[in-house]
Amino acid sequence: MVKNKHIAVVGAGVIGLSSAIRLLQKGFKVDIHARDITPNTTSDVAAAFWCPYRVGPHDRALDWARFTYTEFAKQNENPDAGIRSSIQREIFKEPAEDPWYRDLLTHYRKVPEEELPETFMDGYEFDTYLIETSIYMDYLHQKVQSLGARIIQHELDSLEELKGDYDLAVNCSGVWARQLVNDEEVYPIRGQVVVIEKLGSSDRPITTHDAGEYPSYIVPRTKDCLLGGTALENNWDLEAQMETASDIQTRCEKIIPETASSKVLQHKVGLRPGRKSVRLELDESISELPVIHNYGHGGSGYTLSWGCAEDVLKLVEQTAD
Repeated sequence: MVKNKHIAVVGAGVIGLSSAIRLLQKGFKVDIHARDITPNTTSDVAAAFWCPYRVGPHDRALDWARFTYTEFAKQNENPDAGIRSSIQREIFKEPAEDPWYRDLLTHYRKVPEEELPETFMDGYEFDTYLIETSIYMDYLHQKVQSLGARIIQHELDSLEELKGDYDLAVNCSGVWARQLVNDEEVYPIRGQVVVIEKLGSSDRPITTHDAGEYPSYIVPRTKDCLLGGTALENNWDLEAQMETASDIQTRCEKIIPETASSKVLQHKVGLRPGRKSVRLELDESISELPVIHNYGHGGSGYTLSWGCAEDVLKLVEQTAD
């Protein structure tokens, strides 16, 4: 029976843990091999909310995002998951067209001019889900263990190391897939954020402004508020730069002035796994170890997580004994 397969999931970010959970729920035996585990993954750094961002191909991303939105709606009912409904407001300094993912959005509306910050001239908002990463990642981590997975923290040099011990591998190694499977299409998109103390009510909208390498976003959470950010391609620097942090704060203050007087709690840096297209496919190039790749989600790891996990499960179930 295919369910007797012993599967290695490589990576313990949101993509790896979500994939492992779907496999475990279907009765597969799963071990997770991870370079980093929560709270030290890229997923822990993310300004996590549902919104397709820097990801392709658009057609598949729409399907994955739609599926994930439905899953988040279910998890929103679980107080232990750290997911809650919210509103995202995207603002612009020039006239804006509808986003490419417009058909997925509920309660979509244009932002009235009087509600826009100074120097901004257009905007729209829609329903979304905000993910409290410190809660959600711990929730996923505990869930895989409760379902019977082993988590083995170490760094693999090659997927070949898994041969003999596993029937199949699921590669969710994020940006590290560049080295692990020599995929030169994968590149880092460096993100730096500033965590400040909570801004009054956490029910205010998530506010974002996509300005290329230096996007601005304010993400109000229940215990703090996250300010961003950067989107620097091919930059592997994991050290927080204070000059960058100061620039982030200045940009966010122009959008929500009260952030200026808020205490800074933490600086964080993560490397989004950039790729022209998400790689989600079966690879049989390693003899006796079929591999399902699931990486390259850009800035949409959370947004696509459950949809991609569902497709991983389908591919696993399609593999022969």
